[in-house]
Amino acid sequence: MVLAQFKPIKPLLIFFTVCLFLNIAIDALYDFFSYRVNSINDIAVELSTERIRLQAELRNNSSKSEAQERKIDELSQQHKALTDRIHHLKEIKSQISFGSISIDIILLILIALWTHRSHYNTSILLQTRLSFGRPWASLGYFIPLVNLIIPILIMQDIWSRLFPEYKGKTRLVVTPTTVYLLLVCIPVVFSITGVFLSFIPDTFFQGYFKGFYYTNTITFHVIDNLQPLARCMLVLLLWKLTGRINKIYNNQRLSQGTSTDREAIPVGSQ
Repeated sequence: MVLAQFKPIKPLLIFFTVCLFLNIAIDALYDFFSYRVNSINDIAVELSTERIRLQAELRNNSSKSEAQERKIDELSQQHKALTDRIHHLKEIKSQISFGSISIDIILLILIALWTHRSHYNTSILLQTRLSFGRPWASLGYFIPLVNLIIPILIMQDIWSRLFPEYKGKTRLVVTPTTVYLLLVCIPVVFSITGVFLSFIPDTFFQGYFKGFYYTNTITFHVIDNLQPLARCMLVLLLWKLTGRINKIYNNQRLSQGTSTDREAIPVGSQ
């Protein structure tokens, strides 16, 4: 009866893994287009500066130079072409950003469903009651601030029930704690640092820190580079938990089938 209530979680995790790596690829593509926009924009700024300089020289000179006028026209055309290119790339970036947000929503729903089912399966397979009720396993992801704490506590509780042999061991790399540190704690700390630094005048750090999530700040780069690693570790953690849940389920199903076969042997047939 208990095994009949088991809810499959592997298909959810497969879909989650595919979406997660697709999201990582989309984020890398977004970074590439951002780099292209910044590079082209730097060139456009140089062309605009050169054009303004030539126009100033042309105004100061009493005699007009046809060569300078042609040069100014060429710079204007090149600047317009680059501006159009930047506008086109920004449109692509907005589409990529929309796709990334859409996949983020799908990922949030999938991991909420996975956690809900894993919580339920762990409780029925081990015949135990976990620290948090089953509704929190899914709703905890959608409540602001709560979603920074409750999901990891639930996952840690599932981990401790499924892997009691790992209790007290601190050298494990992929655990709920390490994933939580990389995925939540470090980004939150650096985000708070970025907010704090945004109130400090630019001249205090010689113009290096220029506000919250500015492209050239340490805050942005640390978070941006840690996210792929943290997401990969999250996938490894989920697969490890899923493998243990399925292993317990298969062992119980096998033992139940063996006991059923023994009960079905007629009396006196041995």
